[in-house]
Amino acid sequence: MTNTPVSLAGLMQEAEQTYTGLPIELRAGGTATLLNPVMLDDETREHAVELMAALDAADGTSIGDQVDAVRTALVSVADDQDAVHEEIRDWPVPALLLVLQHYMKAVQLGEASSSSS
Repeated sequence: MTNTPVSLAGLMQEAEQTYTGLPIELRAGGTATLLNPVMLDDETREHAVELMAALDAADGTSIGDQVDAVRTALVSVADDQDAVHEEIRDWPVPALLLVLQHYMKAVQLGEASSSSS
């Protein structure tokens, strides 16, 4: 059996399919994607992971601060941060929480499918 050589382009295409994000339809038109943290550059990923971890530790903070933290965390993983910021700035709290849940589920599914060792 001959092994086919791998290429960076091929691996990145496979990574995009494996480590999926969550596309968001923008009211202004088009879509933006909340990217899986593994698809972010090192600095952005570190910042995004810190923001997501802070959401878990948000007990005891005001609801307003928690909502702001959710918005900031979602924007931090967006492929078009300006568009996502504009899109979600006036979303009601239930919509923010639901998109966060959908995002977390999408990220976990991508990670789970890649860790079958």
